[in-house]
Amino acid sequence: RGVHAATHLPGAEGRRRERIEVKNVMSGMPKLENGAVPLLAVREYARATLMEALATLPQSPQATAASGVALVLDPTLSGPLGLVAEVREFREHGVEKIYHLLDEPLQTECSTIAYFLRPRVEVTQQLARQVRLLLNESGRAPDQLSITVFYVPRRSLVCEKVLEEADVYESLTVHEYNLHLIPLDDDVLTLEQPCFRELYLDGDPSVLHSVATSIVQLEGMFGTIPSIRGKGRCAQQVMQMIMQMRQAVSQPIQPARASGDTPEIGTLLLIDRDVDLLTPLCTELTYEGLIHQLFGVAHGYVDLDPEILGQSASRMVKRELNSNDPLYARIRDMHIGDLGAFLNHLARGVHQGYEERHCAVTVSQIKAFMKKLNKLQHTHKSLAMHVNLAERIQRVTKSADFHQRIEIEQLALSTAFCSADAEAYIEDAIARDEPLPSVLRLLCLHSLTSGGLKAKTLASLQAELVHQYGYERMAHTLSALHRLGLLRRQEGRNTWPSLKKVLQLVVDDMPELELGAEPSELAYTYSGYAPLSVRLVQWMVHPLWTSRRELLSPLPGPLFALDEGLPSAGATMEPSANADTAARHDKAASVPSPATKTPVVLVFFIGGCTFSEISALRWLRRNDTPRRDYIVASTHIANGDALMDSVIDTLENKLHDLD
Repeated sequence: RGVHAATHLPGAEGRRRERIEVKNVMSGMPKLENGAVPLLAVREYARATLMEALATLPQSPQATAASGVALVLDPTLSGPLGLVAEVREFREHGVEKIYHLLDEPLQTECSTIAYFLRPRVEVTQQLARQVRLLLNESGRAPDQLSITVFYVPRRSLVCEKVLEEADVYESLTVHEYNLHLIPLDDDVLTLEQPCFRELYLDGDPSVLHSVATSIVQLEGMFGTIPSIRGKGRCAQQVMQMIMQMRQAVSQPIQPARASGDTPEIGTLLLIDRDVDLLTPLCTELTYEGLIHQLFGVAHGYVDLDPEILGQSASRMVKRELNSNDPLYARIRDMHIGDLGAFLNHLARGVHQGYEERHCAVTVSQIKAFMKKLNKLQHTHKSLAMHVNLAERIQRVTKSADFHQRIEIEQLALSTAFCSADAEAYIEDAIARDEPLPSVLRLLCLHSLTSGGLKAKTLASLQAELVHQYGYERMAHTLSALHRLGLLRRQEGRNTWPSLKKVLQLVVDDMPELELGAEPSELAYTYSGYAPLSVRLVQWMVHPLWTSRRELLSPLPGPLFALDEGLPSAGATMEPSANADTAARHDKAASVPSPATKTPVVLVFFIGGCTFSEISALRWLRRNDTPRRDYIVASTHIANGDALMDSVIDTLENKLHDLD
């Protein structure tokens, strides 16, 4: 993840400390050379501001152990910071050692200590305890220590109040490091701030400021985005913040290029996660989505068994997953059912490439083969890893239980009905004590597609959940699912059948693909289901999109548009002349002249997006007409299990304390 955790025993105390292992990780960062927009500028800006922050720290001119900087990171920040700068650059700015913030004393000889933390109350309380211990037990006078706190991405008055109440505020200096969007690949940006629960359950909109600020920051680099459209309550708040931030800038934001031509990003689409809660509940079937589901991808890296990489190491090995690997760039969006045959085809090609050495007789032939050899060896190494990884994944996907679950999900999507077989499968999954997030995903998927569950069915399944997983774990969790609308009793009209028909979300007969062929249907990513969120994107960028807004009324949140030159300042869309003007604007913009470049659309998911949704947007880029390039931004990369994990809330039972 850029900076890797390792443990060591410091000094005579033998305390277990967590220190960041110093490694050169620049080779794992995405090169960012082939995007529709040069996202390398985003990373370079984040790196430059990070180095400027470190340069402000006081440092002694004498080169001693105490003269260096001890860098203490919120564990959730070590991955994001590793995507911004390599450890060598920290060392060049005086950083002696890098630690994770733990709930124990910080043992360091450094006289300068810098904390990089998320602005959360519990993290700040942990900081306050550690600072008190530093001041009381280090044996050094307060004036011999310089303690600086950088809140990422911005300061928090609440956190500073916590420091004041802990009586440590005067002993440290508080700054902020404005780290916002981080490129994960040529077409993917993320804030790395999981926030689904905070936004849609707890009602905490703090992350929306970061979303708006990150977009305005992009405008400062690539020009003001002339068209903003969106769906959802949070999305509309972000649009309003963007307008306020634009007005606060003394000079209009202009493209960073000297040529002064049109902005590089033509349209911004803002989409709330709760507009489409169904897609993350479906089982992902793309290669990248299944890696995330089964192994866990964090900050563009995955921890793998050394055997998969053909190594003999004794612990898990971290491997980057991005388009630096040309093979991974080709197969990441493939359906797992098509992957095996394709990898076999590539393996035969590599074998044939090696066999060409027998035909190399002349000096020129040998020279030509040697030029190919390096590429062959690189492909061979990458192919071996992906073959081993795909084999591990297929141990799961070829099981009877996996196939049964996919069939039940697809039946729910196509029939909008919770069948007796589905109820029986969910009951069996509960009885087998399958992971709770997986069970809840399937239960909520049926609730959403069926317009709720029958009262008797809902009561029975909830009782079984409480019995199997415990009251402490289920009491708050079931309440949260009801509040989010993920789980409810059947009443009123079911809107899923009409949405399914209008947006063409389900394709009953998926055509067979020839080896390596381009899928003909967007629904390829989920074996017959086209992600609602991506259909919404497809609909919003096409001409006359405003004339069909009533069809989206079953989805939560307002639909809005702010187009350059329109008299409306981004109000919720209502039937008016503005809608007609927007439609004419769309029709004119949909047919670019031959001299213009391909339009670029930035799609920002507020509350997380899945790898399969990113794969579907890449399909749109290759196949939709007229052609558009898509850049995906999100608060974080999520999947259905992670979404459910954020909702699960264990009730603390304090009755045993009475003993």
